[in-house]
Amino acid sequence: MGRWMLGLTLALFVCAVAPVSAQAGYRHQIIPNLSVSGEYTDNVNLTENDTDSDWILVVTPSLTYEVSGRRNGLRLSYAPGAALYAKNGDDNTLRHSLDFNAWHSLTKNTHLSFYDHFLRTEDPNTDEVERRETRFRSLGPAEEGETPPPVLSPEELGLQPDTTLREGRKPYITNTAAARLTHTFGRGHSLFLGYLHSLTEHESRLEEDSMRHNPTAGITYQINPHLSLAASGGYTRGTFDADPRYLDDPTEDFDRWNGSLRLNRAFSPRFSAYVDYSQILLDSEGDGDDYVVYHASVGGTYVLSPKSSLTVGVGYFFQDNQDEEDEKGLTLNLNYNTADQWKAGRLVGSFSVQSGFREAFFGTENLGFSSFYGATMNLRYAMTKKISWSSYLTYRRDDYLNETPERKDNAYLAGVGVQYQISRRFSLSLSFSHRTIDSNLDEEDSHENRVGVDFSMNLSPELKPISF
Repeated sequence: MGRWMLGLTLALFVCAVAPVSAQAGYRHQIIPNLSVSGEYTDNVNLTENDTDSDWILVVTPSLTYEVSGRRNGLRLSYAPGAALYAKNGDDNTLRHSLDFNAWHSLTKNTHLSFYDHFLRTEDPNTDEVERRETRFRSLGPAEEGETPPPVLSPEELGLQPDTTLREGRKPYITNTAAARLTHTFGRGHSLFLGYLHSLTEHESRLEEDSMRHNPTAGITYQINPHLSLAASGGYTRGTFDADPRYLDDPTEDFDRWNGSLRLNRAFSPRFSAYVDYSQILLDSEGDGDDYVVYHASVGGTYVLSPKSSLTVGVGYFFQDNQDEEDEKGLTLNLNYNTADQWKAGRLVGSFSVQSGFREAFFGTENLGFSSFYGATMNLRYAMTKKISWSSYLTYRRDDYLNETPERKDNAYLAGVGVQYQISRRFSLSLSFSHRTIDSNLDEEDSHENRVGVDFSMNLSPELKPISF
């Protein structure tokens, strides 16, 4: 299904761009690159016991094509990678990563956006990296007074990182495709229609495949200069496929409806407050879990500077289970994000503390409704014009409330890296990361240390993207 969705996305956009692609005002770029990385891991299969270390060499050529104009834009990147294992030769794999994002302005106020991300890999711990690298960047700066290109981000699409545990080095495929139509009809008034399709397929018979269809719609209305109202809703059809010889309790297919309503009040140019209400209804086939979730919250955002802000919110959720004990709890959102340049313009960072609930579907393990809390800190520091380092530190607690027996995971993630820009063509980076999963179920425990070296080379002959 993901393959036809990608094909449909490409076909639709080609139809939109092709008739005018030869007109003046379009800028084309071809960006070739080559990356060679070596990595050591002390737990190659992320198992609790009988851990095995390995050295992995990954050679990844990549090619990116961009075309952008006043009304259209497209960016297509493909990166095949050969992963070679020093000890476990049976795990040698050809990886594939394909990213497609595009936009087309039908009118001054109506925009159509497309997105597709395809990944085939055997690496069980790529999700954190993928989430950082798949935020879409603009296909070109908008001119003064012009609306920026309406590119999508994973957060806008409602995508969440997969926090469940994947073991082994069997290859798997993920694909997410989306399209969205947005229209503005006055100052502060807008609406959107969207559709998202995703799939996860595993070569391992011990894992469960999944597929999602998700149409959505929403509207924002500016009641007056200080008060705005936003409403959105969606439907999700989730289907799952598992081998009953290896999985005793497969996930039931389900239908899910969700809706939310938010009222936002600006009290000053720097401070605004909100009241939010959302509701979820999940109806499973067979003997699966059926429930309704009610959630209300209040909070506010204070703009500290043009590039930094602080958001604080508190709320309460109640899960009404049809066959199980009801669940309830508090939600907290404390997020500090800055792009300001501290210490002579060389340090940027972010810090967040969050608690709440989520639904763990369409990933490695389909564990259903869970409550969580945790904290994350990210820092990046430019020591010189050519040398910089970055680091992150994360703690997260997930309680999978509808599992029997109930599962509680504590995750500890930390990493640090140094990058040296040798020249405009060459760069070298060193990294170290640690991951520990401490669960109340011993078989779900896991720990891993990784050390990596990455050498990247820009293959453009003039040390810049090829333009024509």
